[in-house]
Amino acid sequence: VLNNVWINSSCGKHRALPQCSGHMGSCLGVQKNMLSSVMTREPDPLSASSLVDWAWRRGCQLLLLPPSRPTATPLAPTVKGLACTQNRSVSLLAMDSTLFAHFARGLGLDTMEKDQTRVVLLNSQMETTHVLDGSVTRASLSQFLVDFVQGKLERFQRSQASCSSSPELTSVVSVTELTTETFIPFAFNDSVNVVVMFHSPYCAFCHAVGHVYLTTAQILRQVPTLVFARVDGENNDLPWQFTAPQYPSVLFFPARRKAESRVFAGRSGITVEALTQFVLSNLPLELRLVAMLQLCQRYSDNQFSMRRKECLVDIRMEVLEAISDHLRRYRSISLRLQPSRQRRAAQRQVLTRLQHLKQLQFALSLDSARISEFVAQFIPDSVSEQRLPKDEL
Repeated sequence: VLNNVWINSSCGKHRALPQCSGHMGSCLGVQKNMLSSVMTREPDPLSASSLVDWAWRRGCQLLLLPPSRPTATPLAPTVKGLACTQNRSVSLLAMDSTLFAHFARGLGLDTMEKDQTRVVLLNSQMETTHVLDGSVTRASLSQFLVDFVQGKLERFQRSQASCSSSPELTSVVSVTELTTETFIPFAFNDSVNVVVMFHSPYCAFCHAVGHVYLTTAQILRQVPTLVFARVDGENNDLPWQFTAPQYPSVLFFPARRKAESRVFAGRSGITVEALTQFVLSNLPLELRLVAMLQLCQRYSDNQFSMRRKECLVDIRMEVLEAISDHLRRYRSISLRLQPSRQRRAAQRQVLTRLQHLKQLQFALSLDSARISEFVAQFIPDSVSEQRLPKDEL
């Protein structure tokens, strides 16, 4: 019945085995219509006999010769002679993507691609990782090595999907979770002041500091143009200038002055009071006063009357210092600039700020109970922060 079953010479070792010869037809893909006295009911695929049958069929399939190879794909034309022109060496290693899947996940690679194969190049000297995009062929792999030697490869950056947030819930603190793709657009938004916390899932201290960070974000949640975010620095690769030296770390990116970012030192410990003072010290004058007014509103109960008075005294001292600073700026503009339209515009801007600062000082000294009404009107459009030219300071 099985006349041409031994065409494949690779099964020669098992010719004498009746189990292999019994399954050679299915091994070679030959379908035979044979009469059998076996019952028509399908056997149990998980029975012992079925498993033995599958094992012999699998062993027979492994003895088949592979199909003939097509014409070999040529290498990249510039790959020849690299060993002579470059004083660099590359070691090629092959790893089973199934057995070492955890190693691939650590590099941020998804091995569920075609043939479960990815090519990654680890540059230990520059501490960078490069990944070959597309299918793995002789031409693509050789060109990948040529681009690496010529310095044309871009650094591969791991990125973890961000968690969902609900910013529409005002009673719930919503801190944006950043990734490699969203960090630069979010942190360098020139219209907002951004506070970013760098943490790691392997940092036990980060969990305790996370509560402090969320509490600070909840206290300052109503300050305009102030947003809080955090990023997992362990699973999201960032540009080298934003790589945190330690976890946790807190950075402040001021609006319109992103190059003047500040790092929270935390020498005396990371507490809510210390972190709040750090944020307030880096805010512009208008936002800093608004934040201080909102902090004073937290002491509305009678039992916190003394704390409320102390808070208002601090605001009045801050306002007096700001008035003194603006008066010095006005005199500097009058002395350094010649009478012109630019000089009048700069003086008008300083006078507008002085007017609002005086209004706030009188409101705090006469009726401190109306702070909530004054906060809503404290930052009109005419007092938007605009940096003066250097020669006017």
